[in-house]
Amino acid sequence: MKKYRFYIIVCILLVLYILLTIFKPKQIDWTVTLEKKDKNPYGAYILYHQVKDIFPEAKIFSDQLPVYNQLSDTNQQHTVYLLIAPELDLQKEDVNRLLHYMASGNEVFIATYSISKPLSDTLKLKMSGPVHDVFRKDSATINFTNPLIKSDKDYYFRKFTLDNYFTKMDTARTEVLGVMDKNEPDFIRMKFGKGYLYVHAAPLCFSNYFMLFSNNYQYTASALSYLPKEVKTVYWDEYYKLGPEYSGNAMSYFLTHLYLKWAWWIAVFTMLAYLLFASKRKQRVIPELDSKANTSLDFVKTVGEVYFNKQDNKNIAEKKITYFLEYVRSHLYLPDKSLTPGFIIILSAKSGISEDKVKKLIDLIIQVRTSGEVSNPLLMQLNNEMDDFYKNVLTTMRL
Repeated sequence: MKKYRFYIIVCILLVLYILLTIFKPKQIDWTVTLEKKDKNPYGAYILYHQVKDIFPEAKIFSDQLPVYNQLSDTNQQHTVYLLIAPELDLQKEDVNRLLHYMASGNEVFIATYSISKPLSDTLKLKMSGPVHDVFRKDSATINFTNPLIKSDKDYYFRKFTLDNYFTKMDTARTEVLGVMDKNEPDFIRMKFGKGYLYVHAAPLCFSNYFMLFSNNYQYTASALSYLPKEVKTVYWDEYYKLGPEYSGNAMSYFLTHLYLKWAWWIAVFTMLAYLLFASKRKQRVIPELDSKANTSLDFVKTVGEVYFNKQDNKNIAEKKITYFLEYVRSHLYLPDKSLTPGFIIILSAKSGISEDKVKKLIDLIIQVRTSGEVSNPLLMQLNNEMDDFYKNVLTTMRL
């Protein structure tokens, strides 16, 4: 017991630490996820549950699929695709699918800090990235350019969260819908065929915290008001929230949830502790294993005795014959079972028993096989001859 004292103390301390961690006051998680189920400040729980009110006639689909797979039906019309994520890593195939989707008369709304090169090259767009300028005010302000929805007082939010704007764009086809406090464009629209693409450079404008801060919910609603209300379907993206690696990696999902993370580490620690203690446990001496015996003959003999209890002489005799021939094959190495005169001569030579005795036994075997029934005297005679054969063979083998 003493040698395990250290490990027991470690286990107790670990359990206490886990309990303290679980039951201590929960800290606010400021991770930017923009996930539909995330109620933390930078989740999108509020917006997701407002989508149905914004698009009352639409069916909402929310899947963890890349754009290429989500838009497999290329003949859709009057639908909206919402891509709101910290980063948007679209591949070339995804971009082409989006372009075809918009050209058919659908709308795409993107809100992100960073877009992938295939998308930026196609749109001829560049973003500044969040500007961490210490000389800026403690809050950033944004507003719309359209006088119908522009607020008399700019919308404002925490420093660094909205400081992202477009540094390059195709002015011939791009309409600026929103700007920051220094007139930097952060919300634009482009037309593609029958549809439109909306790109917003500040995805946190659609987060829980932003929508609950002051009257900012009006900004979010006004930004989405550009989308048509009479759409049939709204696709809500969950694939790009924390990147494709997160979407397809079960371990990442575990480690981003407190209780699942602790369950994982407890399981790992338990396994390590078991391996540690089990490896020190004394093992009993491994007994020597006997060589495998040929049990086929014993099996046949046992079955023969079972048939004897049923008084089925024919079956008993057949089983004894089978046992006899198997004995001849395995002990005298005589596989031939034709029971010919040649077989008798060879069997006599190998067993050391006279040909007359061997012939008498073989004749009895032939008589049993050709008879429809076997009488008790015949069965007894066969049994006696076989026993005599076994005894003489054993005597000869000892000599």
